[in-house]
Amino acid sequence: MIGESAPKLKFMKEILESCPYQEMERDWANSDGHHYFALKKGIDEYLFFCRYDLPGKGFWFGSYDGSRPEYEVTVYDAWNCIEKETLTVKEIESNHLLPIKAWRAYRLKRKI
Repeated sequence: MIGESAPKLKFMKEILESCPYQEMERDWANSDGHHYFALKKGIDEYLFFCRYDLPGKGFWFGSYDGSRPEYEVTVYDAWNCIEKETLTVKEIESNHLLPIKAWRAYRLKRKI
């Protein structure tokens, strides 16, 4: 069991290091400290992680002024240590909410 954690932690570290994490801050609107958490760099970049499925709940991202910036979204399966897919926001949901799915990490980069 303990040996199974090392690859998952290494994978999560690689995801974190692929972001400008030194410039990011905790996103309090998308963190509960136990089930899910998020980092953000303004509205330009986000990193979300989910520990459990939370049906009906989602991560909020983007601008609060009503504009609809586009993002490239990379979805990672942290449990199986694989990059699942790259999506655009329009392919996810029209209401700017990403679903909270167990052991998923989402990296969003604003398209400029």
